[in-house]
Amino acid sequence: MGQTINKKKSKNKLLKIINWYVPKWLPISNILLKIPFIGKFLAQIIPVVNYSLQFPFLEKKQQIEWSILDTFDMLSPEFDQPQKLSTLEKWIIKYNLEKIYCGKGDNGYVLIAKNK
Repeated sequence: MGQTINKKKSKNKLLKIINWYVPKWLPISNILLKIPFIGKFLAQIIPVVNYSLQFPFLEKKQQIEWSILDTFDMLSPEFDQPQKLSTLEKWIIKYNLEKIYCGKGDNGYVLIAKNK
């Protein structure tokens, strides 16, 4: 009859796959991004979040970590709460944050900040 899916087990399995997958495919995504005109399109075929163009200052290890975390989030968004750009800007002021980046991201607006 019906099959019960354990969300926690499914997410753990997904994370294991992503931990294995991302370090192998992120470098290929980086190569594709360098192809003139069609590189960004080709890189989107690989389901890996890639911040190498947005945040080139990140070290290789950080690029992989961010990619793993955001690829997991992209493929299993349980708590997404999209916000308006104006809301993010208000949070910077309200919580007295030092803004690193606030603007358009790959799938909406992004706020990267730290405590002052």
